[in-house]
Amino acid sequence: MNILIDLVNIFVSFCSYVFLQCSSRIDSKLKFDVHINGIVTRAHQRAGCIFRCFLSRDVDWLVKAFVTYVRPIVEYASPV
Repeated sequence: MNILIDLVNIFVSFCSYVFLQCSSRIDSKLKFDVHINGIVTRAHQRAGCIFRCFLSRDVDWLVKAFVTYVRPIVEYASPV
């Protein structure tokens, strides 16, 4: 009996881990507002970090930094 309980606990932990790794956040009404807000917040923080870290305001460098650090966050698993 204890082995069965342990197996169920391991399975539940594994499913929770897989769900967190997918990084999808859905509320109880099956809306993606929380998930989208999290993505926008991370992208905004990363863009702010680019402006704080790079002293140069050269447009070419800023575009390369944006494409490298911010765009993958926004476009991850996007159907477009």
